[in-house]
Amino acid sequence: MGQVAKLLAPVCMVFVVTGCATIQRTVVPNMEAFDVPPINTRAISELGDTVVSKGKLYSYDGIELLNQVEAGDGVLILKFTIPAQKLAAKTEDDQWTYYFAENATSYDSLLGVRPVIAGLKISKTEDGKVALFGNSTSVTFTPQPPPKYVHTKILAVDKSSFRQELIYNGRAGNFVKFLYRELSNDLMRGSFSQEVQYDLSDGKLIGFKGVRLEIIEANNTQLIYKLLKNFPDNL
Repeated sequence: MGQVAKLLAPVCMVFVVTGCATIQRTVVPNMEAFDVPPINTRAISELGDTVVSKGKLYSYDGIELLNQVEAGDGVLILKFTIPAQKLAAKTEDDQWTYYFAENATSYDSLLGVRPVIAGLKISKTEDGKVALFGNSTSVTFTPQPPPKYVHTKILAVDKSSFRQELIYNGRAGNFVKFLYRELSNDLMRGSFSQEVQYDLSDGKLIGFKGVRLEIIEANNTQLIYKLLKNFPDNL
C-alpha cells in the first residue's frame, strides 16, 4: 500500500498545480464538400484520374507525431509513452489545443504497462510550447525527447463521410470505360465499386446514377469531356 501511495502522490501534485486550466470546449470536425468539376466546363483527365466527384468529408485538425515521446520514470511518477502516430484535436480552451493519441500507454512497477488516454497539447499563446497529458488533460508533463510533428488532417470516423467518384478507365475500340466508386466510413454502407462502359457509336452523351457527361475526345491516355450534371443532392 505504501508503494501505491508513492506512485500516486507525485501525480496528484502535478494535477493540483496544473488543474486551473480554462474550461475546455469540444472541437467540431471540419466538413469539406466535393462537387467537381464545374458544370458545363471543358475538363481533361488522365487515365486513372477521377472524372466526377461529389460528396462530403469530415476531418479534424491534427498533428502527425514523427518520433516517440515519453514522460515520467515509472517508479516515482507514472511513465507515459506515445509512439509516432497521428493525433486528432478533440478539445481546446483559451490557452491550449489538445491532440489525443489512439495508441498510448502508461507504466508503473506495480501494474506494468496498460493502455491509457493521453496525448499532446500545443499552446495557443506561446510558440513552440508543447506538453504531454496523461489520464487527464490537467495532468501534464514535459515530453522527452522534444516532439517532432507536422500539422495534418485526420478523418473523423465519428462522422459519416461519403463520396461518389467516376474514374476514367481507358478506351477499347469504340468503347470508353469507367470505374464507379463509393467511399464511406459508415460501416453499414462500407465501400462499393462497379465497372461500366459505353459505346460511343450510340452517342457522345453518357449517363450513370444521375451523372450526365459529354465525351469530347477519348483515348488511352486522357479524356476530354464536359460535365452537364453531377450526382444528385440526396446524401
